[in-house]
Amino acid sequence: MNKILLILFTPIVCFAQITLQDILSIDSENSYKRVMIENGFSTKEMDEEIEDLTIGYKKELTFTEIHSTFRKADSLMLNGGVRFYFSSDITNKKNKVYDKIYDEVKKSCKFSKIREDSGGDLAYYRCPDIDADPRLVKLNELIHNNIEGSDKSINLTDIDIGFSKVESIYLIELPLTLISNEKMIDMLTKLYELGLEKQKNKNGKN
Repeated sequence: MNKILLILFTPIVCFAQITLQDILSIDSENSYKRVMIENGFSTKEMDEEIEDLTIGYKKELTFTEIHSTFRKADSLMLNGGVRFYFSSDITNKKNKVYDKIYDEVKKSCKFSKIREDSGGDLAYYRCPDIDADPRLVKLNELIHNNIEGSDKSINLTDIDIGFSKVESIYLIELPLTLISNEKMIDMLTKLYELGLEKQKNKNGKN
């Protein structure tokens, strides 16, 4: 009987294993929908007052649920964001999917800061983007190598991700910015060139 139960439940559990890289790959509404669909989530109804700005998905597992929302950026909120809500497993008051993601973050990412949120404090970590724009990677190298005093612990391509627990709900938040890669590259290129010019003038006076 135990083997039969294992065969029945294993595909469900494996299919539900949304990963850290799945979450970090979200950078737009379309990529959010893709991740949700590929991981077997279904759309859920949103309140009328927020449905123009927010879309949501959910997934019911054997002993727990995962809900997710995508908050579009607007004039009242510079940044949008993605949130995942994991309910506690009724059998052990934990959530294995959340725990697996959090354990990976603690191994491969750096703690950044505590950020206050309407629902409480979130612990934020900076994680490497494994699919970073090569142009941003190159700019990051140029700044670190050529600008004196640049903070080499900061990578321009890192992604912020926050974690929290509120009662029996586990929360993961991924802030998203309005700035596109093109705008970011243009802005950082100008700042880099300005930094080089100031550095040149400073060294020329010495």
